[in-house]
Amino acid sequence: MFQDISELEIQGANFTTITQLPIFYNLAQSRGMVNAVILFGRNGSGKSTIARAFSKLKGNGEPTIQTAHLIDTHGSIITLTEQDKLHTFILNEDFINRNVRIAGDGLEAIVMLGEQIELTDLIDIATRELETAQAEQESKRILAEEYHDASNEKSPKFYLKRIKSALKRDEGWAGRTLKIEHGQGRKVKPPVSDDTYVRLINLTPVKSRDELIIDFDMKFRELQAAQNGTSKIITVVPTVPEINFDIQTANELLQRNIEHPELSRREEYLLSLVHDGHGYELQRTAQEFSDSQVAKCPKCYQPLTEQYKTDLIASIKKVLSDEVEKYQQSLEAHELQEIVLDMSPFRELGSYQSCIDRIAIINQIIQRNNAIIQARSKNPYTSATEELICFAEDLSILEELLLQLEKERVKHNKSVTDTAPIIQELNKINDEIAYYDVIEDVRKLEAQKVAQKIADDSYHIAVIKTEEQQRKLDELNARRKNIHVAIDMMNEWLEYIFFSENRMYVKVENNVYKLFCNGHPVKPQNVSCGERNIIGLCYFFISILQGKNRLEAYKEEYLLVIDDPISSYDYDNKIGILSYLKYQLGRFLLGNKGTKLLIMTHDLSTALNIDKIYEELSAECNKNISYTLLELTEKNIKKFPKKRDEYNEYTEMLKLIYEYGNGKASEHEIYIGNIMRQVIEAFSTFEFKQGIGFSRDDSILSAIEHEKTRDYFKNLMYRFVLNGGSHRREQTQSMNVNFFMCISEQEKRRIARDLLCFMYCLNKPHMKAHLGEEKCKDIQEWYEKITIQN
Repeated sequence: MFQDISELEIQGANFTTITQLPIFYNLAQSRGMVNAVILFGRNGSGKSTIARAFSKLKGNGEPTIQTAHLIDTHGSIITLTEQDKLHTFILNEDFINRNVRIAGDGLEAIVMLGEQIELTDLIDIATRELETAQAEQESKRILAEEYHDASNEKSPKFYLKRIKSALKRDEGWAGRTLKIEHGQGRKVKPPVSDDTYVRLINLTPVKSRDELIIDFDMKFRELQAAQNGTSKIITVVPTVPEINFDIQTANELLQRNIEHPELSRREEYLLSLVHDGHGYELQRTAQEFSDSQVAKCPKCYQPLTEQYKTDLIASIKKVLSDEVEKYQQSLEAHELQEIVLDMSPFRELGSYQSCIDRIAIINQIIQRNNAIIQARSKNPYTSATEELICFAEDLSILEELLLQLEKERVKHNKSVTDTAPIIQELNKINDEIAYYDVIEDVRKLEAQKVAQKIADDSYHIAVIKTEEQQRKLDELNARRKNIHVAIDMMNEWLEYIFFSENRMYVKVENNVYKLFCNGHPVKPQNVSCGERNIIGLCYFFISILQGKNRLEAYKEEYLLVIDDPISSYDYDNKIGILSYLKYQLGRFLLGNKGTKLLIMTHDLSTALNIDKIYEELSAECNKNISYTLLELTEKNIKKFPKKRDEYNEYTEMLKLIYEYGNGKASEHEIYIGNIMRQVIEAFSTFEFKQGIGFSRDDSILSAIEHEKTRDYFKNLMYRFVLNGGSHRREQTQSMNVNFFMCISEQEKRRIARDLLCFMYCLNKPHMKAHLGEEKCKDIQEWYEKITIQN
């Protein structure tokens, strides 16, 4: 598939319109196909855009790229399969940023590679999300706990406690219940449970609380009366006494006539006494005088003789004859006793007064009849003028009333004896009073239950969210722990690049990849950008071989795009990196003829060196590798204008120093010091056959007219001499770290201009030959400013 690629169709970023770039054409051989391409292009020419276009073709998101197609020799679009995308690899700044990270606690540099970085970022996010979830859970917990704290007014327990307290009070529901049921043996108040109030709040009292209190007190007194027995009527209602009264016989007796006897004056007198109703007295007098012991009159106390007493008794007997006595006795037999019934126990019964009234009526009749009989008895010789009244009907009525009264007594006693209905009514009233005692707190309780449920649910959700975040974090940590990078391979290649086993290597400790230099842990801040990029370069090839048999992996077909493989690395590691690239590129190109390899750079020396690598690889395999060196300029690909030998690296470095001194080429800042050292060494060697210390030779410096200007440049060169000899020694630690890493960018640009001015003063034709007239005019102006200032 990849061997058919000839062009890249692109639109986006630098390429505002759809542009076809003959990436894998050998423009020097009439559009012949090549496997390997070196694409040289200045900064801003579009190399990074091309790399992103290939990234888009791989399936990555590249928002700046609108169009990216691969074209074959027939002009048809090549659609990459998923397998093709898996065999497409792009090494650029984005790859390094995504796949290489140097982290640590300040003492040890920890290397994270590839998926480790993505997982670490996800772990960092998950950790923050967990911390946020934990903080939210804690706030929700604190809020929820307020609803479970019985001392907090937000808590339902607070109101439940108040409800139970109100019900437990002596004057509350429990106290009233004890009062009601005390007579039935209850000794303590009933327990109040958490749900006692539930039954009460479903009541619908009709009366107010005050009215219920009055009802309760009245009903309780009724209960007490029933329990004490004070209202129970034990006495049975009496019945009507049996009265044998023949009204007809009695009336006939009253109308009987008694004959008047012949009487003496004294007897007439005695008879008059009888007529006056003193008959009974006469009879008693006769009885008294019959006693031989009576010697005095019981009334006047005069002495009585036996003769007197005998005569008087005889006279009385004559007046009160046996017939009269019998008659009087017959009359007395018809006298009736009044009805006397003890009705006081029945005062509370309904028929009580009716019975009392009826008894009174009967007794009035009896009293009248008795009075008539007594009057006739006193005057036995005088006929009665009135008849007796019959009261049989009244007796019958009284009998019915007394029967009714007895029924009422039985009913009354039954109701008094059965206290259950009273207690039931009291409990009902008690519950309704309790309803008013708790209803407001119950409403608050129910409201807080709702609020509590919301708080509890919210806390529960927060707990679940925290648990989910914890599981997510644990899973990510487990995934990162299970990622194994081929560290042995990494260290092998680092040794290859640095040509030293201990110069830089990675060691695994507790599933963490730690970076060591010369046998010691490296501090993160001491890891240079170039060293980081070297690790990234090694990981790029590791990612290609990951999970594969190392020997067999190179035999597969790949599309490799590498953007600036050397220029962004530490300058002194250039040889090692080029050697490592030759090793890797040779294995891929020789492993499969269909592999396509595109290397892009803005550094001319890099382009020429890689071109030399391709040349050497081609020679090793009898020219089975087709390659070409192209230039990207003006948004188009052209044949490289000159042969590699025609390019002077020294001239290019001079131009780079000029560009940097003129405020451009900022990307070279990190190694501009080394470039200036190389240039000044080359200049001193070929011009004066001396090393960098040539600036101490006054015969050479005499070419500079002004003494102060000579001293200025002498001081400038002294800095270069002071900071080491050869630019190869101590690698990047010589100039970049000890000197140039410690000064500002503005100062670096000034030194670049001063260096060119110094060389210009010593050999103007030399500088014009390499830089041209226009650039040398600028150098002349810089030199004049230095002269004026000094």
